[in-house]
Amino acid sequence: DHDLVRVDTRTNAREHVPAPLNVDMLQISDSGRVWILAEHRVWQWNRNSTVLERVPSTEAITDIAADDEQLVMSTPRSITTVRDHELATTPVQSGTTVGINRHAAVVRDDRGNILMLDLRSGTSFALPIRTTQPSIAMHDNKIAAITGVDDQGQVLSVWSIDVPEQPLALEAWLTTITNARPVGVGEVYTWPGL
Repeated sequence: DHDLVRVDTRTNAREHVPAPLNVDMLQISDSGRVWILAEHRVWQWNRNSTVLERVPSTEAITDIAADDEQLVMSTPRSITTVRDHELATTPVQSGTTVGINRHAAVVRDDRGNILMLDLRSGTSFALPIRTTQPSIAMHDNKIAAITGVDDQGQVLSVWSIDVPEQPLALEAWLTTITNARPVGVGEVYTWPGL
């Protein structure tokens, strides 16, 4: 038998739950909620609970990341966000989730593209340069990656990306990073040439 034990270091109170076998990764939120990736399945352990809840998924999960009370699960073909037991899946050749904040996830796909995924809308876009190394860093709204090599050494590219929350500001911002154009009023866009 294997147990996970949560210890409150102030009170020394302990919580136990049977652990899944072959744990690959753990993520924890500010509230103490724990997500466990084991054998391509994700489990959730809430505070004051004596059981693990299985997080639903239709594919084998390869990676998890968390920020605040939001979980992001990666598969080879999609990213799924989980917040308050609500799941939203976005198809994307995801590869590996690099970083996450409340509104965005950064993903390195299997072709070296760096993708920014808006977790509220599910839309994604590729940054203008591919990475040449697997190491990518994300902190708040900054993304850094090795994007080339020259005579002086490796080239580090850093992007600051502030995705607006208001719909009109988001629409204006999108026109600065893509050739997508709105179709009427709403959330439908088209890309010229497609």
